[in-house]
Amino acid sequence: MKAAILVVSFGTTHEETEIKNIRTIENQIKEQFSDYAVYSAYTSSIVRKILKKKGRVVDDVESALKRISADGLKHVLIQPTHLLYGFEYEKIETAVAKAKSDFDQIQVGKPLLSETRSMMSVIKSLDEELSPTADRAVVLMGHGSEHFANAAYPAMNFMAREMGCLHLYIGTVEGYPELDSIIKLLKAENYKEILLAPMMLVAGDHAVNDMASDEEDSWKTLLEGEGFSVNCLVKGLGEYKGIRSLYIEHLREIIEK
Repeated sequence: MKAAILVVSFGTTHEETEIKNIRTIENQIKEQFSDYAVYSAYTSSIVRKILKKKGRVVDDVESALKRISADGLKHVLIQPTHLLYGFEYEKIETAVAKAKSDFDQIQVGKPLLSETRSMMSVIKSLDEELSPTADRAVVLMGHGSEHFANAAYPAMNFMAREMGCLHLYIGTVEGYPELDSIIKLLKAENYKEILLAPMMLVAGDHAVNDMASDEEDSWKTLLEGEGFSVNCLVKGLGEYKGIRSLYIEHLREIIEK
């Protein structure tokens, strides 16, 4: 093996969606870059603690880099599966700064929504996969963040309009735009039917509980309370071929530098 590839995800405690999304991306990387040793890590300390209680130890970035160094590999390519240059991405940068002296070279790839071209590719891919129509809007639920990188979400709403994907809307759970803002847009366009899907790598707690459940504060319940007919698609971004291809493209960019 000439070098290591470290695939870094936020992580999830849901085994089924982990396999469908995170593992699928990692396996595709292993297939396409068979000359490299592939490692994985999670940035979420909460996810790692829960998994540890279940008897499974998952590396954070710092531990994974120590493991790679101990295996004698001196060149590391890190590809995050995160969506934004947010707080979780900054954890990767902090770990890299600490470990830099242990390697000849460490390169870090871009997150999914890293630039205009990538955001437009995501919109196009989701528009093709989810097939919004004149009668049915597609509402995507992103996580959102207090980090300034959250600006990617309102930017993508503007891009969707500019690209002609007029029936595609992106809201966030913990950022802007919130669901209330999306509801105003949907009502202004007189939509009655909604396809609700996660704008997240994995369809975990947020998708299952905050989006698709019958709880009184879920997006499904709130939208139905506003008079919309709602169908939910509990499917992580890692399950879409076009999205996986973008992660591979970002990884290939640092390999070819």
